[in-house]
Amino acid sequence: LAIMSFAGVLAYFIYHAVITKKLNPYFLLIISVLCFAGSCYYSTYFNTEIDFFHLAVARLLAGIGLVFFFIPIAYLSNTSYGADHSS
Repeated sequence: LAIMSFAGVLAYFIYHAVITKKLNPYFLLIISVLCFAGSCYYSTYFNTEIDFFHLAVARLLAGIGLVFFFIPIAYLSNTSYGADHSS
């Protein structure tokens, strides 16, 4: 429960920083791709003798990548429309 709430709180602060233009959304997308790449690279050395810790670290990196991915994508898709298309 604490890990899920951490991701939600992190997403809230990232969203607020993107909306107030303190963070560039493209920079956050780069961070997310690097987290995904790190998780995939870390997972390449897994075998059948993997323990829970190594699996959890790989999924934690992927989860952080998801947090940094969806907020900039949502922001960029909403700002790509002009004011005449918004309701």
